[in-house]
Amino acid sequence: MKLKKNRIFGILFGLALMLGMMPVLGLSQTAYADDYNLWVGGVQVTDVNKDNVLKDDLDNPDNDGKVSFTPAEGSNPAKLTLSGAKITTSDDYGRGIFYEGTDALIIELESGTDNSVISNDSFGNGIVFTNGNITITGKGKLTAEGDSHGIYADSQSVLTIDGSDVTAQGGGYGIYTKNDFTIKSGTLNTSGIGDEGEGICGGGKIIINDGNITAKGSRGAIRTYGTDNVTLGKGVTVKAGDSEASAVDVTDSFAKDYNDKGYKWVQTKEVPKYPLWIGGTQVTSVNYSGPNWFYNADTKTLRLYGSGFGSGEYSNGPTSFDYGIRCEIPDLTINVMTDSTVEGSGTGTYSYGILAAGCKLTIIGDGKLTAKGGSGNTGSGSYGYTTGINADTVNVEGKVEAIGGKSSREDEQSMGVETVEINVTGELTATGNGYGVLCERSGKGGVVIKEGGKVTVTGGKRCVYNGTVKTAINGTAWDDVDGTEGATLIKAGNTGHDLSSFKKAQFPTKADSATVTTKPTAKNLTYNGKAQTLAVAGKASGGTMYYAIGKDNKTAPTTGWSKSIPKGTKAGTYYVWYKAAGDASHIDSAPAFVTATIKAKQKPQPAPTKVSGMLLAKLTAKGKNSLVLTWNKVKGAEGYEVFFARCDGKGTATTKKVKTVKAGKALKWTKTDLKKKTAYKAYVKAYTVKDGKKKYIKTSPLTHAYTSGASKKYSNAKALTVNKTKVTLKKGKTFKIRTKITKVKKSKRLMPKTHVKTVRYMTSNKKVATISAGGKITAKGKGTCTVVAFAHNGVSKKIKVTVK
Repeated sequence: MKLKKNRIFGILFGLALMLGMMPVLGLSQTAYADDYNLWVGGVQVTDVNKDNVLKDDLDNPDNDGKVSFTPAEGSNPAKLTLSGAKITTSDDYGRGIFYEGTDALIIELESGTDNSVISNDSFGNGIVFTNGNITITGKGKLTAEGDSHGIYADSQSVLTIDGSDVTAQGGGYGIYTKNDFTIKSGTLNTSGIGDEGEGICGGGKIIINDGNITAKGSRGAIRTYGTDNVTLGKGVTVKAGDSEASAVDVTDSFAKDYNDKGYKWVQTKEVPKYPLWIGGTQVTSVNYSGPNWFYNADTKTLRLYGSGFGSGEYSNGPTSFDYGIRCEIPDLTINVMTDSTVEGSGTGTYSYGILAAGCKLTIIGDGKLTAKGGSGNTGSGSYGYTTGINADTVNVEGKVEAIGGKSSREDEQSMGVETVEINVTGELTATGNGYGVLCERSGKGGVVIKEGGKVTVTGGKRCVYNGTVKTAINGTAWDDVDGTEGATLIKAGNTGHDLSSFKKAQFPTKADSATVTTKPTAKNLTYNGKAQTLAVAGKASGGTMYYAIGKDNKTAPTTGWSKSIPKGTKAGTYYVWYKAAGDASHIDSAPAFVTATIKAKQKPQPAPTKVSGMLLAKLTAKGKNSLVLTWNKVKGAEGYEVFFARCDGKGTATTKKVKTVKAGKALKWTKTDLKKKTAYKAYVKAYTVKDGKKKYIKTSPLTHAYTSGASKKYSNAKALTVNKTKVTLKKGKTFKIRTKITKVKKSKRLMPKTHVKTVRYMTSNKKVATISAGGKITAKGKGTCTVVAFAHNGVSKKIKVTVK
């Protein structure tokens, strides 16, 4: 529908026809052009200049190509598009843009552009609307300035700002509307800079649904002719005061008393929005749930409880998109609580059940999610592409059915899933008249089916196109969408399968597996320095025997499989895994294993070292507070352990291991910082190590001694002598040893027998001679041995005994 024609032109044209003056006026029946009730920079918009309104504006040559007009057609309103225009020329009344049409008009600010309409005339206005519903939209910027008003809308106009960044400044009013004024979203900065100036003056309702709005004026920031004429959207907050510095939060009372307060500075803050749309509703911090959905911004999880979400739509230049759910969050999880359906309307150029381009979309939950692209209508304006789910990555952990609708153009423009990569551990059904799954990047993505996954993909052209299928389970692909012709086995494996020649594929499959008819037999081998075959080959039916070496007997290897039986060189245990790799009509059998061994070559073992000798220890006082324990070497011992404790004289004090001394080190241990003139006890154990285990082979007698060499009443032994150091006896004869002990402190007694006997005895070989507790030697058999007499602290004397 075209806007109102210029009446003067029509009258002149009619008079010319009647008077036969067309040649005089220079007119012909095809020379006129329709004019529109819209002026930009003083230039009226016509059919001739609508594609480039300011092309011939010599005063502003930089505006060439930056202002265009699209007349109304059908249900689509007229649209004035600004693409970086800098309009400083006005009409005869000082109006930078002037519209007096009665139909709706959209002023579209091209995304990313900065536009300005500035009237330099006295009492001029940046933009004036006298009729029609006017919407300023688009992701660009607009600055409107005039000595009178930045933007003026008369009583027959309704002004709306929807998503744009607008600055309006006037000597009187930044924005003056005699009818309703709505800010749906976007950014608005408006000011009235004169002495009586106001930021916004409204004759009707001022509705602030959302957006960042700053209004300021010398007389008032926002004013309406009536009361209760300001409406705030849910979640919009307001700060107001005489200035920005003095502003306070007045959200709760603003709508009903702002006129009375006379605020000179007002700022509203838009509700935090999330890049997620459920139907046509954008999710915000205060609008995060609906009858069948709930969004948690912290976990980036959308819960669905059923169907009926509606369908949203948005445009990007000449292209339009409709969708059931739209997401621009990099990572979104949809938890399907109960069976739910999302569907596009089919009114856009592209239609989606779920539109999540650039997103990693994960679908979980107990319910089934059905996502459908809308079906297009034939004829002008119908869309071309219809997709169930579009996302960069799709992780299917629940149950999903993705369906491409009926394209009004070509079947291949209908897709179940359009993605880079889709990973399936749950259940996926993807269907499109063109493709079941279309991968966006050739050779860099595809379908990954993991253990436990269930997948059916069907496409009228191809089931999976532009990507491969990697699967941990076996499947079947068919040449037709009904799954009746050309069945081909698709085997599990890491290699991606190209299914572009098939129209349907299903995982898992019930194909028969190859079988191992004769199991391989493991060999028990001995190391010979050469590679040896580890098993005897098995036999298979429906396939070929394959073998591989595994790391253990629990997990089958994923690489290294070969028809050749593995070989081993080093001594050790080998797990030889095997399977029957299926032919074209059989899947692989389950892997199994046999255990083969290569024994190490036996090395001659050295004769064990013979353990011999007595282990004797001596505890000697050193200074006032230290004791030194020394002991003799035992042949065959690999080390010694020292046990020590304070002695209570009753034999109840428990000794503890305090030191380990390896063979070859000094056989000595010193303990300092002891209590002076106090009794302590100690002994030593000799050990060997075999197969990593310690074994004690000798234990010395327990020794007792006082620090400082003596206590208040008692003394340590200093030396011990015997009546004879060499004794020769016949078998059965005896000899009595007499001992004498020299004390450290002659005036004191030896340690009481409650600690230990004064003198104790040991023999090195009881088969040659024994020794009684009282010191009597008895000859037992031919040979020689050593008898030792020792005092309480280990001071000792040896007697050599010979039996003939």
